[in-house]
Amino acid sequence: MNHTTLPKVLSINIVKARVDGKPGKRAQLVLNTGECQYAAERRREKRKACEFCAFHDQKPSEHGIPFGDAIHMATNVARVDAIELLMSGGSLLDQRQVAKEQLGELLGLIPQSQIRTVLLESRPEFITNESLLFVLRHLTTVQNPHQPMNLEVAIGVETYDDHIRCEELGKGFAFNKFLAAAGQITANGATPVAYLLTGLPMFDETSARHDLFRAAMKIDEFSRLFGQLIPGYRYPTSSPVRICIESFFPVEGVTTLAAGSYLTPAFVAGVVRGIMEKFGLEIYIATSSENTGAQHPLTEFKQLFERFNESQDIRHLDAIIRGRAE
Repeated sequence: MNHTTLPKVLSINIVKARVDGKPGKRAQLVLNTGECQYAAERRREKRKACEFCAFHDQKPSEHGIPFGDAIHMATNVARVDAIELLMSGGSLLDQRQVAKEQLGELLGLIPQSQIRTVLLESRPEFITNESLLFVLRHLTTVQNPHQPMNLEVAIGVETYDDHIRCEELGKGFAFNKFLAAAGQITANGATPVAYLLTGLPMFDETSARHDLFRAAMKIDEFSRLFGQLIPGYRYPTSSPVRICIESFFPVEGVTTLAAGSYLTPAFVAGVVRGIMEKFGLEIYIATSSENTGAQHPLTEFKQLFERFNESQDIRHLDAIIRGRAE
């Protein structure tokens, strides 16, 4: 296949974070995959479709830089340890979005570098043993063909509340569907990543905190249960399920929803601190606005959040709660 047929990269964001349980750098590549096929399907049915997403109305275009060039920049210039393949639309495992041949070539370009971990995004219905084995096969390194790179599969759970996720946000799947997909991912030796969204206007401060805690509790229960089902199983990272907490914020011309007034750096830091103390899960707090041009609500304390992401040291969260920007 000619490389020019591969999706281009709209933006590259380099962040400090945990990689395989250790401090490292991740390159977040937003692939130009055009209109989300799931969202288009929902709109044809005149139903809500991921209204909170900054890319939910993305149209096909030729914008971006070649994927191979983006990988070169991430590995040889930024020298990152992990590649995150984020989507401007849809799921990477949805063949309507990215053809299987294209996906194989995209993944095949990555092992030529020294990348230890690859993250991709998908809806739960596209996560099967077949699709996961396909990805893992294409991530096998030349140096050690029997040991593929660590794979992380991220699912946009957003909230514990099924009604809000399915109807208000238009995601269309229940929390149990996420848990079932997480089981498939873990059984194949990969790491599930749960995207949780806070700042939604459907919640006030108390209910928003409770929503995140309930999601974390169910994820922790899943982690413990899976460990009991497969005694001696060693997770590929320090945490059986990683959590990524993202902040909802309106983007002009994209969504009419307004962020909840409770969304502040101190609120996010306080909730994450409580979850870590109770469950000990690995948590990443997103501070990027995904190249939308909008100001992220956590910008004021970006450095402290990044230090926390890299170290998982709650003292950085304490500094944010006290209101000390550094």
